[in-house]
Amino acid sequence: MKRKIKSKSGKRKRRKIQNSTKKWNPKFWSIDTKRAGVKRVGKWINISKIKTEWKNVNGVYVFANKNRIVKYVGFAGSSNLKRETLSAMKQRKKAKGATKALFVQCTSRKYAKELENKLKHMYEPVNNKTFD
Repeated sequence: MKRKIKSKSGKRKRRKIQNSTKKWNPKFWSIDTKRAGVKRVGKWINISKIKTEWKNVNGVYVFANKNRIVKYVGFAGSSNLKRETLSAMKQRKKAKGATKALFVQCTSRKYAKELENKLKHMYEPVNNKTFD
């Protein structure tokens, strides 16, 4: 995928979007989980099963492909994990290239936001990238 960008001289340049090749590390929560606010880590499931298997809780959700290369990391506060995840998939198209999903339940909205930022920096998912 290429994106047009204007340079200072006014000419348009094309820049390739770098795909993340960082694979999911199942021990990312090796830090003190109580201090980090992690309550529970779910299992990897197919994206099509989110509607039936996930509950509305505070937390972070991760979309990845079949090799578990992270494509998107999202945050859901106010106990709306399932609703936020479905919105990200269908309306905002953040699950592009992903077939699996995982959630990490957090004790509060604050901890969920902190964890989301850590995971974004750790995995640099391609669907999280924005351009100026």
